Amino acid sequence: TMQYVEEYQYFGIHGWFDYNIQKLDDGFLLTFTDITALKQAELEQQRQRTLLQSIVDNVPMGIVLADSLRNPADNATAGTVHDFRYVLSNRFNADRANRTPADLNGRVVSEVFPGWQAIPLFAGMQRVAETRQPYQYSEPYEHFGIKGWFDFNIRPQDNGVLVTYADVTPIKEAELAQKRQADHLQYVLDSALAAIAEYEAIRDEQGQIIDFYFRSFNRAAEQMTGLRAENVVGGRMLEM
Repeated sequence: TMQYVEEYQYFGIHGWFDYNIQKLDDGFLLTFTDITALKQAELEQQRQRTLLQSIVDNVPMGIVLADSLRNPADNATAGTVHDFRYVLSNRFNADRANRTPADLNGRVVSEVFPGWQAIPLFAGMQRVAETRQPYQYSEPYEHFGIKGWFDFNIRPQDNGVLVTYADVTPIKEAELAQKRQADHLQYVLDSALAAIAEYEAIRDEQGQIIDFYFRSFNRAAEQMTGLRAENVVGGRMLEM
């Protein structure tokens, strides 16, 4: 007995057929089923999967669709989540871990990243899978050779979660550098014996100065005026 499937396109006939050949006396018996509609549906499904993967691979952010795995004693859609299985990962996400989407899709996360249940990302995904409530957070991520600042958005999806995230490392590094520079400047100002205050002019529609904003206010200025920098900076001079 032999069975096989092939695309047939001879003598004006074009389609997919499932053949079954069995020995019969000194000959054989051939039976076949026209599975063209089924095969076309499979090919369209594959095309849609390929199209979806192509789309998500070209989005400049991480995308992960994962099914939740729950303790055996619990209901399949309720109870404690102990792990997740990748359903879909885009290239942006896989690249961060020096892998390909094919390395991740279909695998249990803890098999790829042992001990990942101890990090905040798992806690966030577990929370969303169990409560069915979306969750957003930002954190400096330093796990499994990946280092950076990421903004995470986690939403419930079927029996799992959909995680999207943006790499905001350059923005955070710029913010931290700006804060360090501002802290250094404030330290210099506070070390000065003279009272120092920086102002920015406020003008009306005609360009006339009508007031000033306080932009900086050092410790000597606080001691001289009795005002506190946190109550002054950003405020208007005529309102003090």
